[in-house]
Amino acid sequence: MGNPSISIPDSLLGDVDAIAHARSNPGEKVSRSEVVRDALEKYVDEHEEEVAKGNADNDNSTDGAQATN
Repeated sequence: MGNPSISIPDSLLGDVDAIAHARSNPGEKVSRSEVVRDALEKYVDEHEEEVAKGNADNDNSTDGAQATN
């Protein structure tokens, strides 16, 4: 599993923490990472056609590809 380093505004991070807390059960803490992973999975699912088109336009595999700014 990759371990990217990203910057998140404090206000958004506070929202992520609130969601993690709300999803946690006694004795079972939900992490920030889990909340962010779930959000990214939903985002990718919602943009599935764009992802498929991008992969079709590129002969090279995107495995291991890194985003750039």
